[in-house]
Amino acid sequence: MVDTNRGKEMKYFTILIFLIWIHFMSDFILQSDSMAKNKSSKLLWLSFHCLIYSIPFFIFCFSFYTTFRSAFIFTFIIGISHFLIDLVTSKVNEKLYKNNKRYWLFVDIGFDQALHLTIIFLAFKYIY
Repeated sequence: MVDTNRGKEMKYFTILIFLIWIHFMSDFILQSDSMAKNKSSKLLWLSFHCLIYSIPFFIFCFSFYTTFRSAFIFTFIIGISHFLIDLVTSKVNEKLYKNNKRYWLFVDIGFDQALHLTIIFLAFKYIY
């Protein structure tokens, strides 16, 4: 007898691992130096960062695991939340960096990442 719940749990676990790596790639590797430097002061750069951030999520979700509608809703949720989170944390990070508050800078970066991953996990639970 095959344990279908175990297979489903492994599929979801695998998807979540992929989503964590997509987040890392999208939020760090695909973020240009110009985006990183300017997103705290210019909404255009923040918007561009969030657009670039969202595209790999949509491609992954639509290509492998879901319908266009579900992929779009998932991507919209994480894209908008990413914008709102970075709107605040990028400004805080800039002030902490300029004031040489390295400990609190890394606390805020960790907080930023925890918020992003929480949203990804909650959106995944909602969509799937």
